[in-house]
Amino acid sequence: MKERLAAFQEDHQRHIRELSEEVRKLGGTPEEYSKDFKGYLIEGFTSLRSITGTDGALKAMEQNEVLTNKKYSDACNWDLPVSVKPLIEKAAADEEMHLQFIRETLKSR
Repeated sequence: MKERLAAFQEDHQRHIRELSEEVRKLGGTPEEYSKDFKGYLIEGFTSLRSITGTDGALKAMEQNEVLTNKKYSDACNWDLPVSVKPLIEKAAADEEMHLQFIRETLKSR
């Protein structure tokens, strides 16, 4: 499970890299990655839930993935440049797969 979750983290980093690269190609400047206040709250919530063990950590991650899936779902409906739309759709599919894995894992435990 640890390897699978590490792969999900790599997916998140790839999403940031690919979208940042596309912003640069379009003449923009991507925002530097930093945790905003919500990011700190989510990390704190995940840490607190992790105290209860693997199930607690997975439940916290599930909530994080629900939020991420909602953001990508919204983005898929934006009026985006043609070159960006496939990146958003691929990232959304990755995030949906992450959420399904976490939910299936929780059900099987």
